Amino acid sequence: MLMDKVVDYKNKCVAYLNSDGVYVWGEVFPNYKVQCLGYSYLPNTDKFNGKEFVFWVDFKALTPEQKHQVMQILSDKSGVAQIDVHRNILKNGLSLREKYVFAYDTIKEDAP
Repeated sequence: MLMDKVVDYKNKCVAYLNSDGVYVWGEVFPNYKVQCLGYSYLPNTDKFNGKEFVFWVDFKALTPEQKHQVMQILSDKSGVAQIDVHRNILKNGLSLREKYVFAYDTIKEDAP
């Protein structure tokens, strides 16, 4: 799983959507807050440094309706069937690009 290789799970956070993020994801996240498992860099040849900062959405924490909305949006954008989008999310994780976020807060978890 791609996400396991790059995410430090000590960095759970809440990402806050900016205006572009609200435009794309506002219906899925009406309070404009996205619970994330962590954040990391991914390779991206379109960026000047070859990396892109992403947040890893806590897909398991989404409601069934939110999961369906995410799969619908990604399916519409990519032309890939929703079942294949779902398989890809389960295999690689669901990333939220930095360009859709204006701020984030790290969640401190209490030690057992």
